[in-house]
Amino acid sequence: MAQKKVIIVWLANGFDPTEPSRTDPLSQEALAWAVRNYRRHVRDGTRVFFLLIKSIVRSANNDVLHEVLYKEALDARVAPADIVLSRETTGSPTDGLAIALVSRDHPDAKLELYVCMKEAADYFLVMYPAVAKHIIRYQMPLLDMRTLDTKAGIKSRFLYRAMRAVTQVARMTKPTFRLWYNFLNWAYRRRVTHGFGRTIK
Repeated sequence: MAQKKVIIVWLANGFDPTEPSRTDPLSQEALAWAVRNYRRHVRDGTRVFFLLIKSIVRSANNDVLHEVLYKEALDARVAPADIVLSRETTGSPTDGLAIALVSRDHPDAKLELYVCMKEAADYFLVMYPAVAKHIIRYQMPLLDMRTLDTKAGIKSRFLYRAMRAVTQVARMTKPTFRLWYNFLNWAYRRRVTHGFGRTIK
């Protein structure tokens, strides 16, 4: 019987505004949930790939997000041998590409994604498969989204609902989706040089 496999993806919200050298409380809560299930899977004999998005965005004091994520995953006792660091990313479109590429390398692995807000998860459910389909011609497996019971501000909720609506329209054809994908990537490049805080507030 083949060994079960799962890819756990911790989708952090961003840096703590009071201490930019660490992730914010929502990210910490999502990590704790992801790690609990990581340990359960390991106990059950499942092969776990703990995927960390290699986000190159920086905080106001120049901390690189993926370096902070890696340290916090190790502090939470995720085994280094189980950690997979994705290709570099700057935002949700390239995050989706990174996840799709790892999924394509392990097509028999389930995908568990730990997200900080329902509206964000709803957007990712549209964006990530569209990236896989239109950018690398890959059909992603079912995305098992695990979301926190987050009471985010109205601005954050509206932002993700609007992004989801535009993505739903753009994904209908490859040319329109590529335009949207490239526009978002251009916009997110500012996070690398101008400092990034957190997405959900």
